[in-house]
Amino acid sequence: MLTNRTTSLSFDDFTSAPLPLNNGTTQGCCLSMLFYGFYNAPLFDLSPHPHEIPSGFVDDAAYLAIGNSILEVHNTIRNMMERPSGAFEWSTSHNSPFELSKLVLINFPRPNTKDPDAARPLTLSKPNPDAPPTAQTIQPADCHRYLGILFDPKLCWNHHHNKVLASAVLWTNQVSRLGRLTTGLSPTKLHHLYLTVAIPRITYAAEVWYTPVAPSTENPRFRSGSVKIAQKLGSIQRRVLISLSRALRSTASDILEIHANIPPMHFILNKTCCRSAIRLATLPPSHPLSKPVD
Repeated sequence: MLTNRTTSLSFDDFTSAPLPLNNGTTQGCCLSMLFYGFYNAPLFDLSPHPHEIPSGFVDDAAYLAIGNSILEVHNTIRNMMERPSGAFEWSTSHNSPFELSKLVLINFPRPNTKDPDAARPLTLSKPNPDAPPTAQTIQPADCHRYLGILFDPKLCWNHHHNKVLASAVLWTNQVSRLGRLTTGLSPTKLHHLYLTVAIPRITYAAEVWYTPVAPSTENPRFRSGSVKIAQKLGSIQRRVLISLSRALRSTASDILEIHANIPPMHFILNKTCCRSAIRLATLPPSHPLSKPVD
């Protein structure tokens, strides 16, 4: 697409001579996502072993290694990066050099075990074509964002719960501001805006960080699942319910939910998880996730 094309750099009163473009695609091209799938496919196709799981989306890549100890999985990760046809070789051959300082390591020790290497760093050696290899020691992180989800070593999701609560406060405040009594949107439009814009932002990837709330099998008076985060989100949702129903601030939440025609927050989150489960269960046999889901 860029054959026989040139570009110039211009800033202040300077304009460079035409520069040839010999790789890449046009900015904003609708085919970019498709092209990128072919471009970085070798980065995720490098391992036939079940204990090596590369995954990614567009330019976000992650390597997961499974083993009996932190030291063992570190050796596996190092092998995936440094071996022939590994990640470092892909970065060189595809003109996409890795910035070692941006690499992030998270150790996931087995629960209820004391691994002495749980805080162990990982040292990688990046080969350079015309220079000695570059060594980089990566310290394990307490939390890292991947595809919009904050992962922590124990997978208790506390960091991501805080992010969800902050996002809920932001979006409910924005919706409430649009619902002013005299100059704001009508309740019908506000209701539609909240369910179609704010709720998807709040419940993004809920099937990962949220366990559906349900009555306990042992004692129906108690509920199991992610009760705490659901209650906090319900309290935040209350502001939108008041704006929609034009009710008094002292009105009970269940009454507000009925008059605003918005389900309780734990129902909304449960529905999100149920929808994801249905989508996974109805994948065609040709889909890569079909077998693991079965």
